[in-house]
Amino acid sequence: MTFRQERFFEDPELAAGDQRWTIPLVIAVGTAHGTREVRALLDGGETTVRLEGAEWYFPNGGGAGFYRYLLDDASVQRLARGMLHLSAIERLALVNDQWALTMARKTGVRAYLRFADALRGETDRYVLGAIAGALGWIRANALDATARVRFERLVERVFRPRLDALGWDLRAADSSDDREDRTTTLGMLGRVARATDVRAEARRRIDAHLGGTAVLAPDALAALVPIAASDGDAALWERYDARRRAQEATDAQDEARFRYALCDFGDAALAERTARLIFTDGIRAQDRGLMLQRLFGTPEARHVGWPVLKDRWNAFVPGMEAGIKQNLMGALAQLT
Repeated sequence: MTFRQERFFEDPELAAGDQRWTIPLVIAVGTAHGTREVRALLDGGETTVRLEGAEWYFPNGGGAGFYRYLLDDASVQRLARGMLHLSAIERLALVNDQWALTMARKTGVRAYLRFADALRGETDRYVLGAIAGALGWIRANALDATARVRFERLVERVFRPRLDALGWDLRAADSSDDREDRTTTLGMLGRVARATDVRAEARRRIDAHLGGTAVLAPDALAALVPIAASDGDAALWERYDARRRAQEATDAQDEARFRYALCDFGDAALAERTARLIFTDGIRAQDRGLMLQRLFGTPEARHVGWPVLKDRWNAFVPGMEAGIKQNLMGALAQLT
């Protein structure tokens, strides 16, 4: 393999320049007889390393190197087949680096999706969270409608095995990582993969919780409240609004959970209703920017929320405190 170096910038408009470093490379190499490490020194612009018997290779063995790595297509395909032989730290380094390269437009999203697909059934909390963050961002900001069905199937392939292993309900033996994984996995299957069975069960459980026939733990509520909202109807919107108003003086966490979930309704009329609510006395001034961030982060809602904000700009925005304005700018950035 031939390795070349150039400086990495997150901003794709910046030129790499001609800076060079002396870089110690640790390369994990997968062979028919197991995994071994090859060490080399990239001293200057380019070096070639022979990887005997390699079926795949990972350019940052142990995940400790201070460098990112952009692989050619053949190397991506090989490494995807060897992903399960990497340690959790190496898998985390890989998905983080690939996402940084994707966002910097050094590579297309195809390579990232290939690696994510190879991690179906991932059990490490941090790797699972990193994948969820990237796939959620793609769904919210960059997904072409013509690719939606295939994308949703990919997300389901990645996360369904973890839900099958954990189940829906809290178990006595669950670790804190298991509990967080369940919340992440349900959210990805229900909101990003839009799995029909997950969405239906989420609505059933939320209806029972709000109706007083069942009590959901906070972990479960964190996952299920937004899922049920995503294709919820006007009746459910009313129940969420009533719940958050009832909890204002007694349970700040529950109030916030249902208040923010008002921003997750995908129906255009309900999204507009939430946008209008944000600029009433029913919502505290310090919560407006954060709610708009949540609303504009919902693809189905941002286009109906934006005109509402424009209509109310002169009445509300000039007088906002600096911190609230900063949150508002974060919301607006999601419109591009």
